[in-house]
Amino acid sequence: AVTVLRRKVANVEHFLDRSFFDWLDRAEHSCRHGVMLLEQMLLFSSSNKALHREVISLTEVIENVAAILEIHPTLKVSYVESSGSLVEANVVQLEQMLINLCVNALQAKTKSVCTVTISTSKVTVQDGGLQHIPLKVRNGEYCGISVSDDGRGISASDLEKIFEPFFSKGKEGNFGLGLSIVRDVVSAHDGYISVHSKVGDGTTFKIYLPLADF
Repeated sequence: AVTVLRRKVANVEHFLDRSFFDWLDRAEHSCRHGVMLLEQMLLFSSSNKALHREVISLTEVIENVAAILEIHPTLKVSYVESSGSLVEANVVQLEQMLINLCVNALQAKTKSVCTVTISTSKVTVQDGGLQHIPLKVRNGEYCGISVSDDGRGISASDLEKIFEPFFSKGKEGNFGLGLSIVRDVVSAHDGYISVHSKVGDGTTFKIYLPLADF
């Protein structure tokens, strides 16, 4: 409706006060947030249901996510590819997982442009342990996904809460379920996630998903 209204007044905009268009911008922004929240809630509610999985290349998923996020002029996503990027997963949920992490980074930016670096690597677990993962990890081969940003970082006290639904420290607010969905997507794919952050020094999420069997 906001988009239609904007089109209707396009021909007479020179007669209207600038504050009217500022109001339109805020209304459109709120509508987009509402749509995003609804999508997140639907995904959140279905995260524990059976997933359609297929062998996919994380390289393609990351490239798709970077293309989607080009609409944000203040966000730059770079990808450093390594080995071991084939996983058996639901492509839609993996894309949403990465988008949520990138949007979370954007909301914590301290510079005019937020830089997010995504890298992948092959990780072999033999003794049941992974760095920064307190749980015992199943032995095997994993694709390690690192998502790092140059934002303001997260305090130690807040690190304990970031995966809670609707927890947010972003200046512009959050969509409420972003990191909760990230955690649930990782869990639904039999993976593991850790986060390392320091105030003033950015944040790095590390995700480990089992490599596809052939």
